[in-house]
Amino acid sequence: MIRAEGRRDDVLSMRARDGSFVRLSPLALTSIVEEVIPHHRFQLVQTAPDEIDVRLDAGNARRAEWPAAQSALLAYLAHQSLDNVRLRLAAEAPVPDPRSGKFREVLADPRAITAH
Repeated sequence: MIRAEGRRDDVLSMRARDGSFVRLSPLALTSIVEEVIPHHRFQLVQTAPDEIDVRLDAGNARRAEWPAAQSALLAYLAHQSLDNVRLRLAAEAPVPDPRSGKFREVLADPRAITAH
């Protein structure tokens, strides 16, 4: 048996202001960020039903890239009826998946997600 494994990003399920949940495609989220920052090493980590941590590469460009990434993501989220979602620049840099060693750009922390 052969089992092929590629990169697998999570679909995020974010809670809107009215309590409903909106599912966000990882491809849409990564495209938004890739359009505005020159360095494409980042991770978006859902840490709560209405919060996303943005991990950017360490280095001098990190703080310079944050305003553009934040602005683009907030505009996209507002368009998806998620103007209540908080974005936070994470202290940590992007990290590879501990099991596969592959780099995932969009992931949901299972400890932070509530059942719905």
